[in-house]
Amino acid sequence: MKNLSVITAILSCFILACGAVQMTGTAGTPATGGTDGTFIYEAYGCERDALSDAVITCLWTDCEAGPQEREIDEAEQESIRNLAMNGKITGRENEMNVTGNTTIYVFTAPDGKHLMSLEFYHGLLVENDGMYNYTDE
Repeated sequence: MKNLSVITAILSCFILACGAVQMTGTAGTPATGGTDGTFIYEAYGCERDALSDAVITCLWTDCEAGPQEREIDEAEQESIRNLAMNGKITGRENEMNVTGNTTIYVFTAPDGKHLMSLEFYHGLLVENDGMYNYTDE
């Protein structure tokens, strides 16, 4: 009976400690956003400096045809690079999942290593657990 009391006390402390930690989504994005938010590159486990010379490709997804590569001009590349390096995720907008009509930007290091991919749907960042708002600071 004494062991049960000790286990219960440890479990209670663990639950209280977990409650003090901000919960995160599948890519490390904040499940509930604050005013500061989380840098996009941090949420995706990427080094900010690695994005400065990353090759960016763009895909358009169609729910029936699948992903199709789309050309993007230099201005769009720099805009999405700036978002990836300086933008912040500010919170989850909804729990919706979609199967198409999204734009995916793939960041690849010059040596071919995949760094991260950002998927967007109607101005929201798409994740496995829903869609997120972001700023482009």
